[in-house]
Amino acid sequence: LYLAGRNYIPTHNSTLSLDMIRAITTGGQFLGWRGPKGGARALVIDVEQDVSIAQRRIGETWLRGKYDPGRPLSEMVGEIEGVDESWYWQIPEGLWIDESDVDREVVKEVIEETKPDVVLLDPLYKTFAGDPNEQALAQKVMRFFDRLRVAYRFGLILPM
Repeated sequence: LYLAGRNYIPTHNSTLSLDMIRAITTGGQFLGWRGPKGGARALVIDVEQDVSIAQRRIGETWLRGKYDPGRPLSEMVGEIEGVDESWYWQIPEGLWIDESDVDREVVKEVIEETKPDVVLLDPLYKTFAGDPNEQALAQKVMRFFDRLRVAYRFGLILPM
């Protein structure tokens, strides 16, 4: 994918989403739009990538290509200028928001604790136990996050 002068590897919606979050948290630019002055707090809930891929994507977007695959992800995120009030929550095995009271409660607690201005949940299809093509399950998860969004007043980004 080549979009607005930036090269994105095909099908890597995560890279595009992280670049958007980078602009939001740092006040930087994304596709000609500038994030809020002074940045904003973000919570990235990554329910797909393993550690090595997450490290590479953080390096590609927030660190502008400067990353060491041997460094812990938390250390990388902690050193990003202007992102000290953002959190990166990695759950590569996914969540079962549609079936698990525990998963729903943990997500709610993390949002209460971090008080984000924006939440990136990536990708939506890894947040329910059933068939990723089943629209009713996706809608159930989206309604759950929409209730949280209204209650805790944050923006929500949901790559499919």
